Amino acid sequence: MGVSLVAAVAILSIVGLVAFNSLFIQMNNYAEKVIVPMEEKSRILEEQMKVDLEIVNVTIGGGASIYAENTGSATINPQDVFLSVNGAFVPEASYTFAGLGYFTKSTGSQTVDVYNSSNSSQVIGFFNQNVTTSQFVETNSSDQFYWTPSEVILIKTSYGSPGSGDRVRVIYGETFDEYRIE
Repeated sequence: MGVSLVAAVAILSIVGLVAFNSLFIQMNNYAEKVIVPMEEKSRILEEQMKVDLEIVNVTIGGGASIYAENTGSATINPQDVFLSVNGAFVPEASYTFAGLGYFTKSTGSQTVDVYNSSNSSQVIGFFNQNVTTSQFVETNSSDQFYWTPSEVILIKTSYGSPGSGDRVRVIYGETFDEYRIE
């Protein structure tokens, strides 16, 4: 009986090791098929969360000039940025990335005359008004560049002539900003 007990324990130990090995292999396959792709998706989502855009200005007339700032923390390849007007994608041949830069703001004072309501040529007083003006300063106009955080990109389009009430979108992946032209 002692020999058969030892043999039974040995057989059960071998069966247990084989079962453990099979379970270990299955868990490893699960990790490769499920966990690794989930980590990759997580990395992609994290990268997208670092991307944020803000359209800071749109000027119209003979097409449009769109100024958008990279307000995120990721560097963007402009070739991956798209444009839409009123929900319709603008053909890539209809717009160009004209350059990078930033806006400077200056504040000044302006004197405004107050006229007599019954005599429009008679000045009866004046007041000072603070005026803030901004100007785009171009820092890179080459045709090859990357859009780094806090930089403003100038996108020029010849696509129709967007006007008052039109919605312009700058799109990068799942991230976009929309600007309604006043």
